[in-house]
Formats: sequence, structure tokens, C-alpha cells
Amino acid sequence: MATIGPAGAIGSIGQMSRALEAAGVGGTHQAREVGGSSFAQMLGGMIDTTNAQQVAADRAIVGLATGQVTDVHEAIIAAEKARISLEILAEMRNKLVASYQEIMRMQI
Repeated sequence: MATIGPAGAIGSIGQMSRALEAAGVGGTHQAREVGGSSFAQMLGGMIDTTNAQQVAADRAIVGLATGQVTDVHEAIIAAEKARISLEILAEMRNKLVASYQEIMRMQI
């Protein structure tokens, strides 16, 4: 049985984001382009980057535990980068949910 860790959860979110983007979520409206990329593309890129950092941190910690990596500092730096990236992504999600809830409370 496979275990699902933080990196696996982020990977599944990234897949969902790409599937929604490919399906053209948002009805018939076109995604607004900001700086050459849509918000969905930017969010998907951030999810992919966070996932890559989580995987790199996992590899560094496993390498440190097995003796393949001797530089403790690099392993700790990779883990901290992954932690900070995940925290930023979680806060973005929280802000998006709060914004959505605020919009839903508006009276038309």
C-alpha cells in the first residue's frame, strides 16, 4: 500500500490543476492573460515548483540518512526551502478560499 505524504498531495493538486486548465474551467470565458500567462498557469507552476522542492528535500533527507549525502547543511537548506514554499502555497490557498467566501457573501 502506498503512503501519501505532503509531496504526493501536492502532486495530485498539480495534476488536478492541469486537468482543470485543459478542460477550460470557467465556462466560455477566456482566461485573462497577465504578463503572458493566465492565473491558472501561474498557480500550476507554483504547485509544480513546490512539489519539486518537496521531492528534492525528501531525496536529501533520505541521502543524509543512508550516508550518500555528507553535507548536512545542503539537506537542511533543501528541507527549509520546501517548508517555506509549502507554507506560502497554503497561505495562497487560504487567501483564495477567503476571497471566494467573501464574494459568495456579497448581495447582488
